[in-house]
Amino acid sequence: MTALQESIRPSADLRNHYSDISRQCREDNEAVIITVNGRGDTVSMAYEQYKRLKAYTELLEMLIEAENDVRDGRTSPAGQTFERLQIDALSQTPEIGIVPADSFLRRNGFRVLITEKDLVFYKVNKEEMTVTVYAVTDQRQDYISIVSG
Repeated sequence: MTALQESIRPSADLRNHYSDISRQCREDNEAVIITVNGRGDTVSMAYEQYKRLKAYTELLEMLIEAENDVRDGRTSPAGQTFERLQIDALSQTPEIGIVPADSFLRRNGFRVLITEKDLVFYKVNKEEMTVTVYAVTDQRQDYISIVSG
């Protein structure tokens, strides 16, 4: 996910220059921090940016929960998962998925297999020769922009 540019404007600007702030959010891809008495109060951003940020947050929460499940042994055999998702190729060629463009996902070793309908987030443990599926998400979510940049 790319860094979000920010600017700060007083609440009076929101009342008096809404269209300028709206354009700044949409066209300049900026988050505008609205202050009251010199302190941050609210943030205004383009709706598309908000949707991407929300999807990113949801994805990270899902993957953190999956990491906890793996750590605590709440897993099922991969064969059942692969068969259900029709992704048998993953067990034979674990590198088939892409390395995500997102730095957090890449740094934490995630790969993503893009199927006809789903995105499959997984990790490969070469030493143990295992593949762990962490999450399967519907492509209709905005996760594809997180994965591909």
